[in-house]
Amino acid sequence: MEKEKVKYNKIPEIVGKYEDDARDYLSKRKIKVRKKSIKKFNLNYKSGTVVKVDPPEGTKIPENKIVKIYVAENRLFTIFLTLIVFLLGIIGYFGYKLSYVTLNVDGPFIKSEYQGYTTNNIVRVVAKSGLENFTNYQYCMTLADNTNNCVWTNFEGTEFTIGNSGNWNVYVRAYNKNNKKYSLKSNKLEILIDKEQPIIKNVTFVKNKKNIKFEIDAIDSLSGIRSYSYSLDGYNYQETSEEFTLSKVFVDKIYIKVIDQLDNEIIKEVSI
Repeated sequence: MEKEKVKYNKIPEIVGKYEDDARDYLSKRKIKVRKKSIKKFNLNYKSGTVVKVDPPEGTKIPENKIVKIYVAENRLFTIFLTLIVFLLGIIGYFGYKLSYVTLNVDGPFIKSEYQGYTTNNIVRVVAKSGLENFTNYQYCMTLADNTNNCVWTNFEGTEFTIGNSGNWNVYVRAYNKNNKKYSLKSNKLEILIDKEQPIIKNVTFVKNKKNIKFEIDAIDSLSGIRSYSYSLDGYNYQETSEEFTLSKVFVDKIYIKVIDQLDNEIIKEVSI
């Protein structure tokens, strides 16, 4: 009796997809998924999206093997952390207002390592403050145009790193912790950090007998979109523009990839 051949399937790229989309994506490729996903705390991915698959993407597995998916769970933590930071900020702000004395002496002069958008940037003190006997420096990073509601943070040495996404205004001042004397604030630095993936709002298409015309509606509010590309199999991508036409397409779905200037990317599966 001839032994039945075992069929194998290759696990596709699903990291970053929302759980329901990932399950549907795997099911259509005849890959079985464990009923309960494994929740995993991860602030690098949106809550509810896949952060890991076991076995990993690209692995060939037999049809009867069940794979596990790990899903990010951070929304409640993020809300809780935001509230804690907010409350600490209020407490710190009013405590600071009651205790500090700002002297009319020059603040330090600061420069950043990179200009324009980056994923991390280092701010350095390149000229000291006029405050005598200062013990260390403090920095403030704010999205506002002033420092009225800044929470000033101590840092050791003459440099610190900023890695939170946003268009930040950054200042530094010298501080004497013994008598709570502060210098004036430094010059303002604009620090641009982008670790966020673009957003594909919609992909529309018009289909006729000869071809299909596509239009991608995507945004990136930080560094901006660098490229668009599409794939018919989910693996091999062809760079294109936000509007493109395909002829003689014999598939029922297409994959759209959008990449920003810092290589943050997003992939959307579109049924056609």
